[in-house]
Order: sequence, then C-alpha cells, then structure tokens
Amino acid sequence: QANFLLLRMTKKDRGAADVTQRLAEENILVRDCGNFVGLGKRFLRVAVRTRNENTRLVAALRTVLSA
Repeated sequence: QANFLLLRMTKKDRGAADVTQRLAEENILVRDCGNFVGLGKRFLRVAVRTRNENTRLVAALRTVLSA
C-alpha cells in the first residue's frame, strides 16, 4: 500500500518536468519520474494528502494543464 499516484501527461507538448516546475511555482511539490527505470519524461508522482490539499492540487493541475 502506498499513498502515491503515478500520473502520465498525455499532451505531447507537456512533460512532467514542465508540470513539476509550474506546480512548484504554486508551492505544490510533486516528483518528476523522468529518471525512474521504465518510465519516461511524461510521468510524475503525487502524494494523496488531506482533502483540502488534494483539492488545491487538482485545481492547480487544471490551471497548469489548460495553459
């Protein structure tokens, strides 16, 4: 059991490093999994946290991914 989710960026122009950087600018830290064996530059890992933190993450992801 783990409290992490592995996310794959599906837009070809949006890599995990870019999303990680943009979220960091919003003081939300996620893990770029580009150096994980078997994954690539499109994967990032997020922690499952409190309801408020998860809501904030989802809102930030919507903003970042729609830009």
